[in-house]
Amino acid sequence: MTRHTVVMVTTSYPRFPGDTVGTFMEPIARGVAARGHNVHVVAPWHPLIKRASDENGIHFHFFRFCLFTMEQKFFNGFTASRFFL
Repeated sequence: MTRHTVVMVTTSYPRFPGDTVGTFMEPIARGVAARGHNVHVVAPWHPLIKRASDENGIHFHFFRFCLFTMEQKFFNGFTASRFFL
């Protein structure tokens, strides 16, 4: 079987084991990695992320999507509609 590099770009991924955010992505990433493929997950950074950079053949790339002060507003309860309108 040919080994592929698979890049999964998502808006959410479980930030730590047992997290309820983006739970549908983790079994897909694990399943693809278990088949021998090189898996990279690209997701927004969050202050609660407690993941190693590599887990079970999955490589994580968490990125900051805006200035830190704007991130603080989102993480402290502001919604995008209230912030941008």
